[in-house]
Amino acid sequence: MIQITGKLKFDPINYTKKHVTQGSWKHTAIVEFADDSDLYYSWFIKRRYNLILNRPLRGFHFTVINDKIANLSKDEIIKLKKLFQDTKIIVQFDTDLRTNGEHWWLKAYSIDCENIRKAFNLDPRPFWSPHLTVGYVVNGQPNKNGIRYNQMWEHSHYLHKLLIEGKII
Repeated sequence: MIQITGKLKFDPINYTKKHVTQGSWKHTAIVEFADDSDLYYSWFIKRRYNLILNRPLRGFHFTVINDKIANLSKDEIIKLKKLFQDTKIIVQFDTDLRTNGEHWWLKAYSIDCENIRKAFNLDPRPFWSPHLTVGYVVNGQPNKNGIRYNQMWEHSHYLHKLLIEGKII
């Protein structure tokens, strides 16, 4: 496993309609890293599988909180956010790439983040297993190089099938 350190940031910018509509009730905190490791792993995916990925909307990051916080008052949440904002967080990750055909990621772990989730009265393990998103493909939209993503989407799902079957590594 590789270990990296980033800073905890609460309430990152909402980039999508989904983020905006859920922003009224959902609390978000991510660990931001001062590097482009997602580009490094995307390069490997392009070289090995000839697959071009979109970058994660929020860059290379680790999601700590993406939940409704029901058991704390608004004042308690504000105090905790102030307490933990910009805290240095250690994240460990496995270098084996994983995919569901649409998203590509690295399995990750952080005891720091589990403890922060506990402070917010959340289950220490989030709904989505802890991970670092490397990139994703979108069905039907052209990228900046003019390649239609439906081609990349189909190719990514084909690679996912081969990986599950153990026919490629």
